[in-house]
Amino acid sequence: MAKVGWFLNRTIAYLSHAGAIVGVYGLLFMTGMITVDVILRYFFAKPLMFGVEYSGYLLVFIVYLALGYTARVGGHINADFVVRRLPTRQHNLIDMTTLLVTLGLISLFLCGAWDLWIDAVQSGQESTTIMRTPLWVPYTFMWVGLVIFILDVVVLIVKKFRDLSKRTD
Repeated sequence: MAKVGWFLNRTIAYLSHAGAIVGVYGLLFMTGMITVDVILRYFFAKPLMFGVEYSGYLLVFIVYLALGYTARVGGHINADFVVRRLPTRQHNLIDMTTLLVTLGLISLFLCGAWDLWIDAVQSGQESTTIMRTPLWVPYTFMWVGLVIFILDVVVLIVKKFRDLSKRTD
């Protein structure tokens, strides 16, 4: 059983790291695209037709794909000024509670993102810009990123549960 847990943890870690790396490449691409758009707009008065629209999609791409990795490395905002001063067991209980609440909220967000995606796929929704981008594409980044985030939160819950199960005398 321990090997299964190790394998799942490594697989989820791989997904998180892959999401972060792909997000970094998305950031580089977005930066390059905005730079080219500004140069073309300023010097030639011919901006990219898709620059603003695709920058927004890339922002969604970057944010959602990096959520899981950020959770894994403890990079999300924590308001733990008081919690840090508590004994380890109480600190772990509060962490477990916040992780469970986070899991519930992110699950609700995932349901919403999934509904958006299904609706966009079934109805063939497109952006109202000149590019007519199918909206299921950016919506895909949302639910994929949220699934990875949920998997990482579950891993953190399991680790915190193990910490709570250990006897501290």
